[in-house]
Amino acid sequence: MKEKYKYIKIVLWRYKGTVFLLFFVLIFLYSMSRVSGVNTLQVNKKTCSTAKASAYAKNNIGKILDEEMVCHTGKQKNGVIIDSRDEQEYDWVRIGTQIWFAKNLNASVYNDGTGIDLLPLPKNLESDYRLAELWDLYKQGARCYYENNENSVYGALYNIHAVYSEKLCPVGWHVATENDWENLFLTLGGQPEWMFEGGDSLGPNAQVLKDIAGKLKDTTDYYWEAPNYCASDEWGFNALPGGQIMGNDIPTFEGQGMISSWWKITEDEFKFKSWDIENNSCDITEPVDWVVTGAYVRCVKDG
Repeated sequence: MKEKYKYIKIVLWRYKGTVFLLFFVLIFLYSMSRVSGVNTLQVNKKTCSTAKASAYAKNNIGKILDEEMVCHTGKQKNGVIIDSRDEQEYDWVRIGTQIWFAKNLNASVYNDGTGIDLLPLPKNLESDYRLAELWDLYKQGARCYYENNENSVYGALYNIHAVYSEKLCPVGWHVATENDWENLFLTLGGQPEWMFEGGDSLGPNAQVLKDIAGKLKDTTDYYWEAPNYCASDEWGFNALPGGQIMGNDIPTFEGQGMISSWWKITEDEFKFKSWDIENNSCDITEPVDWVVTGAYVRCVKDG
């Protein structure tokens, strides 16, 4: 037995360089396996595996960069971005030539690190209408949550000053513009002339895009109240009915469970414009008979 151990020692000593090299290779492989765990995303009801790194790349001033992970499911290209501001994860989806967040933004700071003021609205206006008025009078960027539920799956509702700050989305992304939305609708099957079709009870100047809202709606009955007409979520946009803040005198929460409402940036700065999807309609509308002062944000990748 002693001779056997002696022989092993001789071999180890003779090939110590190779042994140490093998040891370090094994350590390296182990560390890499720790860095790249595998997450599973559900995209368009298909399973897609993506490598999620635990170490973030840093730029030359030490800021954590936004990290993206990519997977492919058929004609769509889907993935996740980790927002370096708060490490929140956002699914994204490629629709046509654009890459969209598949989730509403929920940032509490701008991408330069400054905070976005939180202005809660009273659930009961009679309890404190002055606080509600503050939302309309506030001249800086602000956010709140429907009925002040900061754990809401719908994300944050932002005022128009936050939306036009040019700092709301992660670096490399921007708040969806009017052109972004129109390109999305064309990809979904809309026609250019549909962009200016007059709208029923919404007012003579309302824009209505027929029969394409369902392609954006989440299909579950858990969030949308019945009837959730035309819902198919063909592209994984995952539109949820988070509601909105309405009124420009005493703003109120309206429509959770029935309406999705998103800001759109226009060439005319500080113009209140949003796109709405409702549970009882297959259409996308831009209301004009009422003012939306708080809505959700979808980010679009630059370039």
